[in-house]
Amino acid sequence: GDGCTLNAGSSVWCHSQEDGAFKSDRTVLGAGVTLGVGALIHYGVRIGDGAVIAADSFVMKGEEVPPHAHWGGNPAGEMP
Repeated sequence: GDGCTLNAGSSVWCHSQEDGAFKSDRTVLGAGVTLGVGALIHYGVRIGDGAVIAADSFVMKGEEVPPHAHWGGNPAGEMP
């Protein structure tokens, strides 16, 4: 999406090698999303507009982060 912020060391992975098989899927970042320093987004993830992913967090494959949510941790989940 437009106006996203990807901080130092953050990465968006759209593929992986699992059990000897190559797997991939689309990853979608909505408008105004912020990925904290060192955050990792796996394949098949959808992050809604304006959501924030905390530093050093891992959003696992297939997760859907709602718009304007704050997620963090490993694995990432909703933060208060």
